[in-house]
Amino acid sequence: MSRSSPEIGSDAGDLPHAVDSDGDENLAARLRAVTKQLKQRTAERDDLRAALALRQSELDALYDHAPIGLATFDREGRFKRINARLAEINGVPAAEHLGRTVAEITAEMAQTVEASLRRVLETGVPIRHDRVMGFINERSDSARVFDIDWYPVLRDGEVDGVSVIVEDATEAERGELFARHMVRELQHRVKNSLANVMALVEQALRSNRSKDDALQVLKERLTALAQIHGKLTERNWESIGLELLVEQEFGSGDLPGRIDIEGPDIEFGPQSSLAMSMALHEMAANARRYGGLSCPVGHLAVHWRIVGEEPNRQLFLRWRETGCDGTDERGEPGFGSRLIATSVRNALRGELAEHWLDGGLCIEMRLPLSSVGPPDRKFSAGMAGPLSQAS
Repeated sequence: MSRSSPEIGSDAGDLPHAVDSDGDENLAARLRAVTKQLKQRTAERDDLRAALALRQSELDALYDHAPIGLATFDREGRFKRINARLAEINGVPAAEHLGRTVAEITAEMAQTVEASLRRVLETGVPIRHDRVMGFINERSDSARVFDIDWYPVLRDGEVDGVSVIVEDATEAERGELFARHMVRELQHRVKNSLANVMALVEQALRSNRSKDDALQVLKERLTALAQIHGKLTERNWESIGLELLVEQEFGSGDLPGRIDIEGPDIEFGPQSSLAMSMALHEMAANARRYGGLSCPVGHLAVHWRIVGEEPNRQLFLRWRETGCDGTDERGEPGFGSRLIATSVRNALRGELAEHWLDGGLCIEMRLPLSSVGPPDRKFSAGMAGPLSQAS
């Protein structure tokens, strides 16, 4: 027994050391696992932070360089943030907006704009398509139109500020006004055109010509009316050059060498184009039937120029037929002659004179340039104020 006691004592003495060693290894293993996990979580966190920073950078770039105006206001209605486009619209550097009110930046439009800002701050209800018109500031030389969206910024369910989206809608407003104007003008023109057609038909029915001859003349007049409507439609009913008005009566290559057309560029407005076209058509038709284009050796010269001084400048046009003497065939002035006179004197507010010279007819017109040119359709804006509002 005495010999075995040291061995038993030796085994018992070694057991705590084995237990401690195993515990240390387990603890070290756990620490290594935790450290590895922390490193993984740290790497994931860093990746998330980098991704978040990238997204924030992208959002900041989008905000700052967006082609529309963006801004955020605090509860006192002061700028907290603004992008480059809205700063450009306001004509004030972005940094100078911060901490200031709308009245301090764009005093001319402050009353209208701040009313919408207060409404959203008080109600928390967005306002969409708040269209506002006015001058940006005292340096503005023309009024602008803006389409504004207002959105509440919420924090813990309470309105903490307002964000705005601003688009310059000036050109869109001009387009809408022009479209409405064109609809009204089209209605007016359709009525006038139908009245012209009815007058031409009634004249054909009362004509002393044969049925076939009257029908042919009616077709020619309606064709001329349709042609000028087609030319105006191609040009959005804005204007037509005088040279084109003259040339359309003779076609491409018609009577080569016998027609001389010369004059400066002069634009006729829609109504004056219609009147001038019908007058030129009757003059050309008479030239073909009785005048300078009715015989093989006949000739026609249509020349024009600008005479006089501002503001009384005039278009002087001379229609000269030579080579064919058709005075005996013309007879008494008829509907065509009355149409020419009415077009020049009434519609174009001009003067008309006919002379029989050696070799043929000479017609002279004097038309005020103020009566023949296209109308001024520039958009005119008034004082600052709301145009329309939809919430």
